[in-house]
Order: sequence, then C-alpha cells, then structure tokens
Amino acid sequence: MHQSCRGFVDEESIFEAYVCGDVKIASELESIRFNTDYPDIYLALRSELSQHSLEAIHEEFREMMARLIQSVKHPVKMNSRIKSPSSVYHSLTRVNSDELTITEIRDLVGFRLLIKSENFDQFYDSSVDVLVQLVPILVGKGYLSGVRIHNSTDHPLQQVHLQCKVRGIFVEIKLMNQYYYPVFERTLYPLWEGFVKDKFPINGLKNIFHDTNLMWGITCAAFNDAKKDLKTLQYLCQCVGLRCEVRDNMTKQRYRSFFDRIDSICKELDISVSEKVT
Repeated sequence: MHQSCRGFVDEESIFEAYVCGDVKIASELESIRFNTDYPDIYLALRSELSQHSLEAIHEEFREMMARLIQSVKHPVKMNSRIKSPSSVYHSLTRVNSDELTITEIRDLVGFRLLIKSENFDQFYDSSVDVLVQLVPILVGKGYLSGVRIHNSTDHPLQQVHLQCKVRGIFVEIKLMNQYYYPVFERTLYPLWEGFVKDKFPINGLKNIFHDTNLMWGITCAAFNDAKKDLKTLQYLCQCVGLRCEVRDNMTKQRYRSFFDRIDSICKELDISVSEKVT
C-alpha cells in the first residue's frame, strides 16, 4: 500500500507506486515529498513557473489537438500535463543535464497522443496518417522546430517526438502506440525512471536497456499477464516454441520505410528529422 499521508512520503512508497505501474500516484507522491522536504524551493519554482503563461499555452495546444483528433480517421487518446515544481527541479538538477533553466526544459508542457492500433505494425501507418495533418498545422503556426523518431527496428517503444516552441517555452508532443502503452507504463517507463533518471531505489530490478532479449522478455511477460507488476513479472518470453509471438508481431523491416515517410513529409516543410537509438 502506498503511504500517501501529507507530510510523510518515503522512498519505499514511491518505489512501490512505480513498480506497480501507478505512474500518476508515483508522480503525486514525488510532489508531496518535494513540497514537504524543500518548501522554499517549491515556492520559488512555483512562482517562476507562474510567470510563463503555461496554462494558456497548454490550453491552446489542448484545443488544437482536440480539433485534430476529431478530423483524423484513427481513434486517438490525448494525455497532457504541465511539469510540476518537483519534476522541474529534477530536470534542472539531474547529473549531466543540459536543461539548466526552466525555459530550456524540452517537455515543460507535454502531450501524448495515443494512437489506437491492433498491433505494433499498424502503428506505422496510423501514426503517419496523423502526422500528415499535424505537422503542417504546427509548421503553419511557426511552432515546430524538429522531429525525433525512436528507432523501433527491434524495440517495443514506437514513439515520435514533435519539438515545439511557443513564446519561449518548449512544448513536446509524443505520438505513441496505444496497443503497447499499458505495458509501457508497467515496464519500460518505471525502469527508465529508476535506472536512467535515478528517481527511486532500483532494489531487485533488472536493467533492460542494454539487453534486447530482456527488453522483449519482460514485454512479452507483461502482455501475457496484465495483473503482474515489476516485482512479480519474469524477464522471460512466455510464448510456447522457439520464437516470441509478441516480438514477431513487429516487422523489423518496416521501421526504415516508416522513418523515410516521416522524413519526406517534414523535408517538404523544411523541418529536420533525427533518430533516437536506445
């Protein structure tokens, strides 16, 4: 059970929330702990954040995304947020961070567009259909500065980052596969927050980020049992036979044509496209 009494949140409570896949609860607990432990820094950051009209920027993009969702043929779910003071503080103080001021934080305002897909491969087509409409809208407003695509040749995370800047504030839009997203929140996301961002003790967890077989193993296990969390999931494929059915659900050769299609859309509008490999 998560200890969420105001004024007392320990590391174990945050750890439990993350490994159970309760991302929203984990974020709330981090905020409570930060507000309690560093009240002066919290108040200073909240004051500085209030000077940047973040709510107005968030609302402008929310309305823009809502209109887009109504016009595309694929169902899309939207999540959004403005970074909390505790999350801002973590970004600014993280080791080797190149985000040194609030206006340098690349996802100060963030949106996730979860595109409904029946499998991994379908995302390659459905996300391009959304981008064909979204990219020109953002370019027309002068907001879009670049696009970054996560290399999913043999990786379950299919993600397209659209980096925008509005009145000196960065806004990040991520397109993700709704088919994979529940598994992402239970596996890859909390492990990233623990191992890479060092947000909580990684007791008993395995680092999957340098082992593709471990990555797909825990992905397969999570798809096969929606009730288990990081403490009880095996990091092994659950399929019968020599091949992993979940891993084979993604056609590796399709990623390169997917990248080229997005690159072509963006080049016509003079927007650079880069690739992220993990």
